[in-house]
This record gives sequence, C-alpha cells and structure tokens, in this order.
Amino acid sequence: GYHSKEEAIDKYLKPILTACEYDIIPRVHLEDTTRADIHGWVIPFMRTVLDATEGRAKFRVCDANGISIGTPGVVSSFFLIEILKGTATSSVQDVVETDIPDTAFRWDPTSQQWIFNITTADLAAGNTYVYAITLNDGSVIYFQYGLR
Repeated sequence: GYHSKEEAIDKYLKPILTACEYDIIPRVHLEDTTRADIHGWVIPFMRTVLDATEGRAKFRVCDANGISIGTPGVVSSFFLIEILKGTATSSVQDVVETDIPDTAFRWDPTSQQWIFNITTADLAAGNTYVYAITLNDGSVIYFQYGLR
C-alpha cells in the first residue's frame, strides 16, 4: 500500500503524464468508486489529473462490478470562471462553448464515458483558462489549462 494519498497520486500520475508527453490522450479508469472516498480522494485525484494534463484526460468511473456510472443529469453546470493573463486574473462566469451541436455533457454508452467538446477557437493563446464543473450532489471539479 501507500503511506499517503499524495504518494498514491504521484505513483498513478507518472504513466498518465508519460502518455501526454507522447501526445496520447490518457483515459483514466477509476474502478469501484462506490466504496471510495469521493470527496477526499476521487474528486481531488481527478482535479490533479485534469490540471496536470491540461484538461486532456478522459475518465471512466465505475462501480464495484466495473459498470460505468453514467446517471443522466449528473452535471448541473459547467462554467469558465477565470482567465489568467500573465500576472493578471479576470473573473468571469461564462457558459462553456462546445464545437458540436450537443451543448451538454453527454454519456457515451459505447465508450462508457462522459464527453464535452470544448471550443478553443475563440480562446487566446498564452492564457490559462480555469473551469468549474458542478455536479448534482453539490461537489465541484475545478480544472485549468493553458493554450500555446
């Protein structure tokens, strides 16, 4: 086992970051989350992965039987909340734009994952964008990425 959550996160994060170094989009499978500490481990781990991969990682969250948890309506809102430009921070509350007709998070039963395609065409290079995904249980997942 691991001596701390930080040690476990570091161990699991290494292969994820290696995939990103080779321009491979990592797909992270979280098994048996129904017995996990959602707010103390699962969501913080997902935030860490999203930050480290600049939002490129995809997740599959499963129950004890390996069945993906895909309840419709699990995401209640998704906003761009900050734009970082060098040392300046602008607070915003913008609905996130998508580059496909379906503007909501959608569950893909074939790949067993939630999908949202963020449009980056109108975002300026050199900035860092901070997002907040609010789930229907009130928890919030924050992530950020910068555009080159």
